[in-house]
Amino acid sequence: MKFLTPDQLAEDSGPLLDWLRENGYKHVMIHWDLDVISPADFRSLLCAEPHIPPVEYAVGEMTLDQILRLIKDVSAEFDVVALGITEFLPWDIIRLQKGLGELSIFHE
Repeated sequence: MKFLTPDQLAEDSGPLLDWLRENGYKHVMIHWDLDVISPADFRSLLCAEPHIPPVEYAVGEMTLDQILRLIKDVSAEFDVVALGITEFLPWDIIRLQKGLGELSIFHE
């Protein structure tokens, strides 16, 4: 199975575009797990939950700008027919909602 590393795609979408061309693809479905992004660049990730020790599993290394560049480059040459975005965990919103839910002003 072909795979590309973050280092191979950090500065250039070429390896991905070459692979798509070599295989004759015309239409592309993109499945984007947000956890490929570094938590230093994007905080709404499972591994970025506040006040927990560092996780023991692989953590993303790419930046949001790098991923968006990849998607734009693919979209410029191929027909993107679907884009699924998964692994979004907005910790700040979750914590705020929980905290506000404990205030009497929001209970009747």
